[in-house]
Amino acid sequence: MSSLQQNWSPPDHVLDLVVQNIDEKKDVLAFSMVQQSWRQAALRKIYDRFVISVPPHLFEKRRSYLRSLESFFATARIGSYVAELVIKMKILQDDEEAAAQPILESSAASISSVRTTSFRPTSPKGLVQMLRSLRRNSSASNEDLAGVPVTPNKTTGSSLNIYIAIYILSIINQCPYLRKVTLDFGKERFRMSLNSDYLFRTMLRNEIGASTIKDLTLVDLPKLYLPHDSMADWIASLGELETFTASKVPSNFFTPGFQRAMAKSAAPIKTMVLRDITLWNNEDDLEPNLWFPPTLQSLRLENCSQLLTSYPILVTVASSCPELRELYLPVVQENQSRFIKRSNSMNSGTKLPGPPRSNLEHGLYKILQRCQELQILDLAGNTGISDAVLMSIATHGDNLKQLHLDECRGVTGRNLEWRSSYHLEMMSMSGCHAIEPRFLATIRDFCPQAEIWA
Repeated sequence: MSSLQQNWSPPDHVLDLVVQNIDEKKDVLAFSMVQQSWRQAALRKIYDRFVISVPPHLFEKRRSYLRSLESFFATARIGSYVAELVIKMKILQDDEEAAAQPILESSAASISSVRTTSFRPTSPKGLVQMLRSLRRNSSASNEDLAGVPVTPNKTTGSSLNIYIAIYILSIINQCPYLRKVTLDFGKERFRMSLNSDYLFRTMLRNEIGASTIKDLTLVDLPKLYLPHDSMADWIASLGELETFTASKVPSNFFTPGFQRAMAKSAAPIKTMVLRDITLWNNEDDLEPNLWFPPTLQSLRLENCSQLLTSYPILVTVASSCPELRELYLPVVQENQSRFIKRSNSMNSGTKLPGPPRSNLEHGLYKILQRCQELQILDLAGNTGISDAVLMSIATHGDNLKQLHLDECRGVTGRNLEWRSSYHLEMMSMSGCHAIEPRFLATIRDFCPQAEIWA
């Protein structure tokens, strides 16, 4: 056998496809022993998604742990294999003593206006007062931090507190092909820490991720993590962002300042996923007001019944997103049962989960009327909707291809005929026990190619 035959290897995309179907770590390691090109494919699988976290038993020594991790990235050069980076934000939390200090004593001359507070509110009213006080007192801007060094001064005591952020920055800088970032806050009850603020401001100043990151996810953001100006400014700087996901985030995260910054950056966001959004107090400037980019093509609002109840979100979507093609509004059964219990405790006459008809159905009518490119509509689990939604679909849903109405028990189709959506390919209505067979027959006659699940 010639040397050429011995050294031959399949193309990289074939190796990647093969190794993606290997689940056991020992098998991946065995795969990497075959050839150098096979080893590269194995490394791409192992380090494709990297989580920056600290084991609980080493949390007190997290600075040393992260220094070792940063050194490993530098020596092994694995950063080029990382496409998704998950940062457990708890490791950026300062000690109580550090949190009570001003931001960077070494730059006290340029940030002398920043004040901090050490109290923690014990009631929603106290929290609102604290947020307003922080907004009045916090006047540090990007220009104020222009003189902050990227490398902390070892002779300054408080600057040692930002070493954690420095190590994380170094790791991020070693990932040239980074495409997705997940910030997992873990619902920790702490404020914007010294490390967190320095991390976001430095990434903003150095344009880290501005032209590479296309997918951003926020998970379990606590209400006390405010004000978040530095984080919002960095998110707005991601000029190539295409997918934005927020799970278990308070609705007041989308502040007017954040919305203005995102509108100015004009990031081409095409997909947005909002899951389990917590409703914030409807008080003055803290009234919930979500933001939707005009370039949005796919929107998923999962388990947001409480938010949809209090605010006509779909009307905002209809006026802001003319290019919308996919709309998902599913309600999981587990969340339905919790909503029923909460509603029954507040009002014995409220039994149906989901938004009231006046908000949800009117919003859907506006979307079907204005978003002419809508092709997928998922309303599974919204038991509060009625035949008014079917009437809106029959009137304006000309381009619908998929319609999901599972467990929509208020839908009957009585006295309705399907005279729209020529392109309908699939319709799912499992759990709709009150649906009229005659209505289903009109759909089959009008769209013979459609698959109907009822």
